[in-house]
Amino acid sequence: GLPGYEDLDVNLDTETVVVVGIGNVAVDVARMILTPVDELRKFDTTECWLEKLQKSRVKRVVLVGRRGPLNVSFTIKELREMIKLDGTRPILHKEQYLPIKDVVKTLERPRKRLIELLVKTALDPADKKTQERWDKAEKEWELKLLRSPVEFLPGSDGLSVDRVKLAINEMKGDSVVQTEETEEIETGLVLRSIGYKSIQAEQNLPFDFKKGIVPNADGRVGDGVYAAGWLGTGPRGVIIDTMNTAFKVGANVVEDLKDVTEGKQGLSGMPELKDSTTWEQWVKLDQIEEEAGKTVGK
Repeated sequence: GLPGYEDLDVNLDTETVVVVGIGNVAVDVARMILTPVDELRKFDTTECWLEKLQKSRVKRVVLVGRRGPLNVSFTIKELREMIKLDGTRPILHKEQYLPIKDVVKTLERPRKRLIELLVKTALDPADKKTQERWDKAEKEWELKLLRSPVEFLPGSDGLSVDRVKLAINEMKGDSVVQTEETEEIETGLVLRSIGYKSIQAEQNLPFDFKKGIVPNADGRVGDGVYAAGWLGTGPRGVIIDTMNTAFKVGANVVEDLKDVTEGKQGLSGMPELKDSTTWEQWVKLDQIEEEAGKTVGK
């Protein structure tokens, strides 16, 4: 649904989709594929995606993660929504949750609440209403942990994916060890959702190419230069972590400006920034988008 990618050919003519990643975005991708079309129509979803979903044959979405259940990166809110997703059932492998059942009570909030819900869903019998809903479900999402993709096997045309080969991992303390054992999943679509590595946007800025970050101390890079988000920390955590980091960097900017008495040029001091959007222009764009949404009931 990203503007400019309306014609992206996403193969939904397959029963199984594999998503590599176990963060909030990976869960969002699974939900966008599995949610009933009539339900999605109520939200800010593009018409082109809704048209693709109407022709979809997907019945199963598999989320693949390298580490175990204690290391999932999605939040409890996302997990709850997936567990309650209409027309779908969760597939969680009990053998992965039995060993951590007694560990849950030692965790700190909110991690404890998230893992508690995972373990409860995997090991405890569902209530009657939930079980009836799962029994009637025609679709499912599966959390396949301790797996690493090692090979993507092509179909007969040599162009599209047909299977994914996964290595089976083991936890050794806090480390993940890849074993020689493998398994395969038949699929016609594989999506990657494992974060991104930042690149150097400006040659004059310091940059750690190995870590993919601008070296900084609490967001401070140099005189008047700051870095926040994954550019400052690398890909980690969920949106609340990034927000909290941004707040801290913003507080440092305010602190550093306390002793500044001379004014600065602002936008006029960046002539190379040819295109920019003023606040008034943003408000006008927002109004146009809201009016366009109202015409289709959004």
